[in-house]
Amino acid sequence: MTSAQSIERLIKWARRDEWRDELALQFDRHVGAACESAKIPIDELAGIIGEHWASALWGCAFEDLVSTTREGLNIAEDYLKRRGWKEKEPPQQLPNEPPTPDTPGAPTPGRPPAGPNHPLGPPEPIEATRERW
Repeated sequence: MTSAQSIERLIKWARRDEWRDELALQFDRHVGAACESAKIPIDELAGIIGEHWASALWGCAFEDLVSTTREGLNIAEDYLKRRGWKEKEPPQQLPNEPPTPDTPGAPTPGRPPAGPNHPLGPPEPIEATRERW
């Protein structure tokens, strides 16, 4: 599961009526003054700076939304309170316990350790050194 997939339900929740205005407010806090100064309507920003940068700015606003409390509740707490029962709990593993097949990224006989597509990158090669005495 990618990090985008791990929060996609929370992003969808942010687009609900009760959080949409708060998200728009956060986005306006990030770009509103700059857009006003440049005389650019916020809804035309993506066409000017490109989807990638507009998406990055939206991500900043979303992060602020997640950390903002409104009426004693933030969006993450609201989502978990109402929909958290649908979320799978990741497998728990004690620090000294050997990995199980359910442990994400754990090497098993059928699955080698992290490879080139692993989020942490490929493992660094271990060079065998033989010292002569």
